[in-house]
Amino acid sequence: MVETSSNRAKVGKCKQKE
Repeated sequence: MVETSSNRAKVGKCKQKE
């Protein structure tokens, strides 16, 4: 998966929720 600024933000939010 290519890490884009948008994806990175989404991943960050998902990780914070976990």
